[in-house]
Amino acid sequence: MNKKNLVFALMVISFFCAQTTVHAASFNCSKATTQTEKIICSDSELGKLDEQLAGIYNEGKHIPGLEAEQRAWFAELQNAAIVHV
Repeated sequence: MNKKNLVFALMVISFFCAQTTVHAASFNCSKATTQTEKIICSDSELGKLDEQLAGIYNEGKHIPGLEAEQRAWFAELQNAAIVHV
């Protein structure tokens, strides 16, 4: 393989690796706006865990009261973050 082909191949591989990282969460990382979303998108393990959590949540959506409980948990999490910042 000549040098030009090798450089081109490495560029293509890098592009696809970068694209994989961008979508390694339960949301589109290219549209991440909050600090939490950016942290999840910057760490592949957190991205995988976020996908797993989203899958578990989607499986249990039909459970009565789950959405209200999740909203209360999220509000509590936000209040804790505000207190500790």
